[in-house]
Formats: sequence, C-alpha cells, structure tokens
Amino acid sequence: MTAPSIDREHALAFRQRATHLDKRLPLERLTEAAFAGLQDSSPRSAVLALHARVQNVPSSAWKDPRFVQVWGPRGAVYVVPKDEVGMFTIGFLPRDKVLRAKINTGANKAKQAFRLQKDGSTQDYFHGLREASASGTLRIEWDGSRTKWWTVDPPTIDPEDARLELARRFLRSVGPASPEEYAWWSSNTLPDARQTFQFLENELA
Repeated sequence: MTAPSIDREHALAFRQRATHLDKRLPLERLTEAAFAGLQDSSPRSAVLALHARVQNVPSSAWKDPRFVQVWGPRGAVYVVPKDEVGMFTIGFLPRDKVLRAKINTGANKAKQAFRLQKDGSTQDYFHGLREASASGTLRIEWDGSRTKWWTVDPPTIDPEDARLELARRFLRSVGPASPEEYAWWSSNTLPDARQTFQFLENELA
C-alpha cells in the first residue's frame, strides 16, 4: 500500500485544527486545550498557550484544579489534565527493565527525601527527580522561580496503554513524525519508539 503524500500546508493545517489553534474553545472546555500537555517554561508559557486556544482565560489558569504540573518531555515542566496524569507520566516509562528499574530507584529515593524535607522544596535529587517523574509518583508546582514537589500514589493506568495513548497525542499534535523524532521528544530509546509505532501501525497514515 502506497503511503499518502502529505505536503507542508496540509500538515500545518492538521496541526492547527488538532491543537485548537484554528478556533478558540469556550472556557468550560479548558482542559481540551491541553490534550497533548502544555510546556510551562518562563514566562508562564502554558498560560500563553491556553490564551491562544481558549476564550477568556485568566492568568491563573495554570492553577485550575482540573490541571496538575509534572516534569514531562525532556525534563520540562508541563501542565496536563489532572484526570490524564497517568498517561503523561507512566507513558514515558521505558520498556527496558534496566532503565525502568533506574526510574523506580529514583522514585524511592524521592520518597525518602520528601520524608526528610516536609516543606517539599529542595535542590537535592533535582536531576533524579525529573527522571523519577515517569514513575507517576511525583507532582510539582513551579511558580516561575521555585519548584515545590511532593510524592503521591502511582496512577493505576496500564503502562502499555499509557505509552500508546501518549504517542497518539504526540502524533495528533505535531504529526507527521518519525520514530526518531518521537524518541527524541520522549527521551526514550529509538528501539522503544519504534516498538510503539509498530503497535500503532494500523492507526497510522
């Protein structure tokens, strides 16, 4: 079967529609604007992204109780829908047992550190904390200058379901894309990304 030809104009139009940049949503549909997560780097880029996609967005939208903050792709802070946080954390969990064990070890260290430092803000374990976010057991709040973090129970979502749905959201928001690009975005290995694309083969154009 011959792959369809997709030019730049059609790809950009698809992305605009998929990410709600063609028509702003009403405020009650706020979380739909973050279906693929919104990076929240300085100066509150998640709020700027919401303004571009949703009507009448307040400056405090990133604190809306329907959202949470997590460390997402490539260690960046992301604002994601609270009821989909499992996909945006567990979805990055590698299939490789060694890499997965490293993340789980980091998550256990984070729990120990949090017990010692109840105020939830520290520079200790900072790099390890970002990696451990894929365990689903960390939540953060970045206010523009300081990052608070705390531990939570892991989501109940199946890891494979989370991986596949995360890849679907990625492709819907920035597709067309290759396994190489997905591996870079997700900070995962190329074999892992290729396996994900293979599982989604029947859904891809």
